[in-house]
Amino acid sequence: MRSILVGALLSASMWASPAHAGILAAGTIYGGPTQVTAVCYLFNAGTTGVVITSIAIYDEVGNEYPVVSNNCSGSLAMHRSCRTVAHVFEGITYACRAVAGTTSNLRGNLELRDSSGYVLNSQQLR
Repeated sequence: MRSILVGALLSASMWASPAHAGILAAGTIYGGPTQVTAVCYLFNAGTTGVVITSIAIYDEVGNEYPVVSNNCSGSLAMHRSCRTVAHVFEGITYACRAVAGTTSNLRGNLELRDSSGYVLNSQQLR
């Protein structure tokens, strides 16, 4: 009986398809001595919603920066975009990392801006 149960469990595990979260990331980029804001955008180009597990902005040594604005929590509907924003310092490079249920139809971009909102540097999330 025991061997039958173990065999059934092994057989079932071969057919199960585990859920795999995807990661999109950009960085590191530097906007120059006038950089004050980092904005990380996501866009869902697909036809169904995508669960956004997390999105964060990091400095060059891996410190996560406090978010001042974020509308990327939960599900990102089809053809919609969201963003997370953090205040940053000059002299440091920054990166963005987003984790989602799937990334096949997600696109993204990280921007570093000056105090007027002018984009100093940007990079696509991959």
